[in-house]
Amino acid sequence: MSLLDINMDDIPDLKLLDDGDEVTLQIRKVQEVPVRSDPGRRQLKITLDDPTDELVDDMITYLPILEAADKEADPKSYAKAAGRWKDFCKCFGVNTDGGIDTDSLPGLEGSCIIGIEDDPQYKRKNVVRAFVTGK
Repeated sequence: MSLLDINMDDIPDLKLLDDGDEVTLQIRKVQEVPVRSDPGRRQLKITLDDPTDELVDDMITYLPILEAADKEADPKSYAKAAGRWKDFCKCFGVNTDGGIDTDSLPGLEGSCIIGIEDDPQYKRKNVVRAFVTGK
């Protein structure tokens, strides 16, 4: 019995973008997931894709779901996290009137500065270093 009927020599390698590149990325998927270090907290896991090259590996970025108590407990951390949300929304043109509808995020595009990180599981991977907001 054959499990995989594919030519192993014909599998393309996924590409990485260069460190420091500014590229337009598209939001492919948004999921609410627990924070690994604190499972009682939640965050958005956002999968981003380079719409111009299907072989560029997906990038994942996380945004914490903030609560009113966070601002009081640690104002500096709250300001950093809220600032990242602000940059994300501005970068991707997210309408924030009345909150953020996560179902409306897939398909939105925005410019991002790319970084490269070493990952023990995946070796090297691209990450979003910054959301370009045109400040």
